[in-house]
Amino acid sequence: MNYDERAMRDVRYALRSLLRAPGFTAAAALTFALGIGINVAAFSAVDRLLLRPLPYHDVGHLLVMGDFDPATGQPAAYIPKWFIVEAQRRMQSVEQIAVAGLTAPFVTTPDDTTETPIFLTGCSFNTLATLGVRPVIGRDFLEDDARAHRTVGLLRFEVWQHRFGGSPAVLGRHLWSGPREVEIIGVLPPDAIVPSFVGVSFASDGMTLDDDLLTTALPNAVDRVYPAVVRVRSGVPVASAQAEFALVLPRLEQDLPPREGTRGWNVQVRPVRTVLYGRDRPYLQLVMVAGSLVLLMACANLASLLLARGRSREREAAVRAALGASRVRLVMGALCESVIVCACGGAVAVIVLAWSESAVFALLPPLFSHGAAGVGDLRVLGFALLAGCVSAIVAGVAPGWRAARVDVLSVLQRTASSGRRRRRCGPARARGRGGAGRDARACRRRLRAEFRRIGAHAPEL
Repeated sequence: MNYDERAMRDVRYALRSLLRAPGFTAAAALTFALGIGINVAAFSAVDRLLLRPLPYHDVGHLLVMGDFDPATGQPAAYIPKWFIVEAQRRMQSVEQIAVAGLTAPFVTTPDDTTETPIFLTGCSFNTLATLGVRPVIGRDFLEDDARAHRTVGLLRFEVWQHRFGGSPAVLGRHLWSGPREVEIIGVLPPDAIVPSFVGVSFASDGMTLDDDLLTTALPNAVDRVYPAVVRVRSGVPVASAQAEFALVLPRLEQDLPPREGTRGWNVQVRPVRTVLYGRDRPYLQLVMVAGSLVLLMACANLASLLLARGRSREREAAVRAALGASRVRLVMGALCESVIVCACGGAVAVIVLAWSESAVFALLPPLFSHGAAGVGDLRVLGFALLAGCVSAIVAGVAPGWRAARVDVLSVLQRTASSGRRRRRCGPARARGRGGAGRDARACRRRLRAEFRRIGAHAPEL
């Protein structure tokens, strides 16, 4: 018998054993479902924010230029457009600089005040080019659009799917924000993050062209804008670009037009992920730690249930060992039971999360709900599978170790002794002259019956 056949027979034996105890199986599966469900929900909420690479091209060459608060490390205020215009003109390491502005609500019907608004963030025409992102349908902003003052916009992929049914007819539709009218010209790729580096959140549903954020030399270049995203030229180390910024920015402050007054600007550049999630990173890590602790508790509870079940089945393990089952086979049997229970619990958790996904995300803060990946996401499903496999092994180690160390002789003797005690405590006519012999014969009959019962599965042992 090869290894694969033995493994399959161990699985079938464990499955039949669990089916004979439906109450235990249901309780153990639901116990694990609670732990794995909470952990998967936590992972889906923080994966895009904490672990998944940002959906930008060559994100390591993206920096954020802003006036950072020394206490929080986050952008503190606007910066003069002068810094952006002159930095792009004077610095050799800078390829492009883009700016995101304010977010405003829009509706699909100008007279409907009850409609859920669509929030669009004003951006410069070169924002997608700087981020290295291309629309999945439609087109990007053009510099000619900005110079011609065209009011055009792009929608996030998820908004396009949910609000417009994923129809290509969305191109050319109009959105309204009071008297302002915006034409939709494209759709951003899935999971796209609209840059907004002050009070950032995933509440933005897309982008609209703000023609006042051109990063070229304009007469009003001394106006103030939000912190800008900077793309470093390909082949230039980011450390070299940061060093160049450290040299050039103080000179820009000295050359700042008098209109800006005497305010001491502290303009710096920092990695884009640090700016996006630096303030929220401790909370995201806390969510992951809490979810992991819940899963660990579920594994401990499952291991306790399997240990209690293994103790009640010591006689069966002893008989299997007496029939020739090795310790490895006994351990594999316990691990198979743990894997089956965890598989059932994980399936229940995923189904419940998929069914209640919208309701759960509606209860989360915007940072988590807009950034959360659905249960159908491959990374989330892969995490659920990996967490389930690791949990099954962790929960099955102790029961397997106990089953492998069963004392065959002691268990069988204890079984025979308990049978004799039950026989002596029976009716008086069962005792008396010749009672001891009858007790011994009865014990032998019971052991033979036990051997025959388990021996029927001997090929699987």
